This record gives sequence, C-alpha cells and structure tokens, in this order.
Amino acid sequence: MNNLNSTISIVKISIIIVTIWTIAMFTAAVWNSNVQKNITTKIVLNIAHSNFNKDLAYRKWGASHGGVYVIPSKKTPPNPYLSHINDRDLITTDGRKLTLMNPAYMLREMMDNYSELYGIKGRIVGIKFLNPNNKATLWEAQAIKDFKNGLKEKVEFTGKNDNEYFRLMKPMIMAQSCQKCHGHLGFKNGSVRGGVSISIPMKQHRANEKKALQLIKWTAIIIWFLGFISIVFMTKYILHNNSRREKELEDLLISHKILDEMHDIMFVTDTKGKILRINKAFQTVTGYTQNETIGNTPSILKSHHHDEKFYKKLWHNLYKHGEYSCEIFNRKKSGEIFVAIENITSVKNKNGEILYFICIMHDITIRKDKENKISYMAHYDALTNLANRTLFEIRFEHALDMAHRNSSRVVLAYLDIDGFKQVNDTLGHTIGDKVLQNIAKTLTKYTRKSDTVARLGGDEFCIIFENIKDINEIENVMTNILKNIQENNYVDNKSINISGSIGISLYPEDGVEISILIECADTAMYECKANGKNNFYFYNKAHSKG
Repeated sequence: MNNLNSTISIVKISIIIVTIWTIAMFTAAVWNSNVQKNITTKIVLNIAHSNFNKDLAYRKWGASHGGVYVIPSKKTPPNPYLSHINDRDLITTDGRKLTLMNPAYMLREMMDNYSELYGIKGRIVGIKFLNPNNKATLWEAQAIKDFKNGLKEKVEFTGKNDNEYFRLMKPMIMAQSCQKCHGHLGFKNGSVRGGVSISIPMKQHRANEKKALQLIKWTAIIIWFLGFISIVFMTKYILHNNSRREKELEDLLISHKILDEMHDIMFVTDTKGKILRINKAFQTVTGYTQNETIGNTPSILKSHHHDEKFYKKLWHNLYKHGEYSCEIFNRKKSGEIFVAIENITSVKNKNGEILYFICIMHDITIRKDKENKISYMAHYDALTNLANRTLFEIRFEHALDMAHRNSSRVVLAYLDIDGFKQVNDTLGHTIGDKVLQNIAKTLTKYTRKSDTVARLGGDEFCIIFENIKDINEIENVMTNILKNIQENNYVDNKSINISGSIGISLYPEDGVEISILIECADTAMYECKANGKNNFYFYNKAHSKG
C-alpha cells in the first residue's frame, strides 16, 4: 500500500513538473517574442534617428551658407515661395542664370530621391508654412503642439502589411540662419516652427522579425519536447529506484520494536543522509517528533560546534570504511546542547553496495559537564573567571617556548591594587569582591584575546602579552588600565577610591625563566609603590616611567 501511494505521489509530482515546464517554456517563448519585437522597433528607431541627424546636419549646413544657387531646370525651377527674397535669382558674370535653393527646398528634393532609392520618406512640416506641401497633417500638427510643451520626439506605426511604416517626428527650431527665408512668418529664434518627419517602410523589417519569431517558436518547442522526454525517463527511473528502496527497507534486519526499546538514540538514514526511521529515545532526548524528523537529515541536530572538516572526515570514513565513531556536540529542539558518543555503521547488499546507515548515539552530557566543571575549577578563578595561578603558569611556559622558537618578545605585567585592604576593612568583603570583578573586566577590556589575564590571589593580577614588537603598545595599555581603575570603579553606584601599581618584566631582556620574570616584575611593582603608586615601572628602569 505504501509503495502504491509513493508511486502515485511520484506520478503527481511528475505531472506538476511537466505543467510547470510547459508554462515556463511558453512564458519564455512569449517573452523572447516580445524582446524580438522590441528589437525591431529599436532598429527602425535608430534608422529614423540616423536619417533625421543627416537631415539636420544637411539643413544646418545649408542654412549657415544662406542656401545654394543652382541653374534652374524643370525639376528645380525658381522657388515661388522665395519670391520675397530680393536675391533669389542671379545672373553670373558669364551670363548664366542661377536661382536660390533654400535648405527646405534642397532637403525635399533630396528626400524624393532617397525615397525612390530606399523607400525612406522624409518631409518638413509646419502649422505656418511657405509651401502648401509642408502643411502638417492632424498627427503632425498635434506633435508640433506637443513639441511646444517640451516633447522631444514622437513616434508611431502607421498603415498595415506591405504599406506599414514607422514614423518619427522631431521638432524644428527657429534659428537666426533661418530668418532669411522664414522670418516673415513671425517665428522667434529658439521657438518651434515645425517638425521633420521620417517614415521607414516596415516590410523588410517585419519579414526579418517573422523569421526570428519562427526560430524562437521552434526552438521553444524542441527544448520543451526534450525536457518532457527527460522528465518521463526520470520519473521511470525514480519509480524503479523507489520500488527497490521500499523492498530493501522492508528487509532491514533492525525491526521497529528493537529501535523503540533502546535507551540510546537510534536512527536510520539512506546513503544521502535522509532520515528514514527513528526510535522513541530520539524523540525523548532531542524533542523532535517523528513527523519533524522523517525525511529530514541529521543536520537538524547541528550545533555549529564542529567545522566542515569534521563532517567531511565523518562522511569520508563512512563511505570508505562503512563505519565511524566519534564524540559529537548536538543541539536539541529547545536549543540545549547535548554531547554524545556516536557510532555509525553501514548496511550493505550482497554486492557490497551501501544501502543504509544506522546511527546509535549514547548521551554523555552529564559526564562531560562534570569533567568540564572540574577542569574549569582547576584552571579558573571562581570569583573573576580569570585564569588562576595553575593556568597562568601553563600559558606562561607555552608563551616562553613559542617566543624562544620565533625569536619574539613576551611581556609580563604584575598588578597590585593600591588601597584594597582599606576597602575590605571599611566596606566589607562583599564590596571588595565586586571591586575585584570590576578590575577583572577592565583588564579583559584593554587586552587582546590572545593575551592571558590571570588572578594569582588576593588583589594580585598578572597579564602575559605575546608577540610584542613595540613596547609603546604596552605603555598605552597600562595607561588605560590605570586610568580606568582609578576613575571608573563603581560598586552599587558608589565610587571606590583605589588605584593600581604595575611592575613589568621583559623576555628575554630580564630573564628566560618564569620564576625570574615574575620576580623582576614583582620588584618593579614594589618600586612603583615606593615612588607614589598609581603608575607602572619596567624592571631596571625604576626611576623613569615606562
């Protein structure tokens, strides 16, 4: 029954995927078709702009020269619309007659030839005009009004099929060079006196567009068909594997009853880590229900305590040796961390292929907590949480070993609190303990994570600085620590009047053994107290500040 339900689910998912695939391909084809149509529009728009720019350059050139004189002919007779210009017609010294062709006249002649050669039409229009041929149509007249309101250009598609054109119109601005021919129409320089219209035949462009759309359509159909075939074959493959996996799962040697009777956490995964089965202990310890776990991976327990190398090593050993054991930190659903001994073994078929992984986890959190607590108590000061004398000596010895190998410098600072006994005697040990906690926070605040801050007992503290290249760094730290101890030590909103005296020794200058360096720092500290306290002194420099 489960196998049948699984098969039905896979088929339903495949149908959904085919549907999504069909919609996606159809959407892509429509989108690409629209893109292609936009490309066609951009192409003809660029052609129109190019022709307009040529027209504008030619017209400006002609206007800057006041027009061009040519020999009159049938095609270019004297322009009757320039009769108001006194020098429209001239006779050369050799007796030839010439007539003036203004830029509009020349451009119209040129565009007639251009239209015959390339089918591209162009004309100059206006609401006020010299030549009736330049009278604006309704669309052109509306465009000129829009230009006066700030519009830069206007475009439209007009006509259908073989007579379809793309039309661009841009404003024609009155300039001083235009006043000779058109000044009597009353236009001021800088005003819109009309427009230039460019019409591009769309027949060839639509033919190219049609070819591109056909290519897009057939490409989409072919890709859809290949995707459909892939989904069909993948569905068959998944159904086959699913059937085999269901049968193998039924043959697992570990029964559900055995799983549930175990006190240790136990779960079964496939080769990809997908959880197939869990026991009651898994739910009891982790807090995750069966519905939340089945189909998920063990990463739901991930505590982020281990790096990626840890998990790579785990999977490498599983696939190579078929088993792996380790101590692992996991996280419960509540967020609580628990520690377990994890033993993973593989289940293989007759051919030695891994089918499943069985994981058993024994919770050792209580034992680890006790071990960690004992270890912490052995190495840390209970009042300040700083390193105690034992951990201080371990880290100091390590620091000296590293400095010896790397030929680097180690600095030891020995701090004693001035006036601390009076605080205990007058305010009590509870206040004194809070003062020590504040000092511990100050020392931690002004030192690096790589430095070791320790409380040796009473009001005595030590700081180990490793890899120090510039002694000025230490002097700045000491200054900040002393200033903070004296000015910012408050307990229960009450300022506590204390200060600090610090003695400093250097490795290897003042010694190479722990006992000698501590003795040197202690000597420098007492010299500091003898000279007024609230200061820091280096060993052998007792009469000068740092």
